[in-house]
Amino acid sequence: MPLAPGSKQGTPLSSPPRKAVNPTKPKKTNDRLVAFFVILGLILVLLAGAEIDRRGWIGWDDFPNWISQIFTTPSIPPALARPSLATPTITPVPTPDPTLLQVVHTEWEKGGFDSIAIWHVTFFNRSDKPIGNIQYRTRYSAETGDKVDAGGVDALLGDNTIRKVIPPHQKRTIEINDGFLHHEAAKANFQVVSWEFVSKQ
Repeated sequence: MPLAPGSKQGTPLSSPPRKAVNPTKPKKTNDRLVAFFVILGLILVLLAGAEIDRRGWIGWDDFPNWISQIFTTPSIPPALARPSLATPTITPVPTPDPTLLQVVHTEWEKGGFDSIAIWHVTFFNRSDKPIGNIQYRTRYSAETGDKVDAGGVDALLGDNTIRKVIPPHQKRTIEINDGFLHHEAAKANFQVVSWEFVSKQ
């Protein structure tokens, strides 16, 4: 280690003391620079307002409103507005007259060891078009009148649609297998639910 001039041997050369730094002392900000930009901004705003007033666009009384309009979304004229994507109106198809298909006669019996309901139904087509895809509802009750089973559209299993064609202005008797039947069924009722006009091939 180097020795200081005139010092005794063994005395080390001391370094100059460092200036202490206060870590809590905030850095100085350039207040003059900040003030300069603030004043410059105000001057630009005043000059813009004077130019607008000179050209007759707006008056000084409307200047605050003009400033607020700058930061608001401009409204779109109705002529340029995008048309609404509303759901178009759908004209319902008129439902055919339900009386065009009449049930003339019904008869039912138990088959398959009294476990299946078999119907013999006579239909009459009063329309000028063939009718098919007939959906029906059946209700079965016991001797006491209590409901014990149901078929057709109310059946739990299967699609019991009658896919037979009834010609225009004609009668036709159709045999219908209504599926499994409750063993206590003693009375039954048959009712047409819906049907469609079809084209007979």
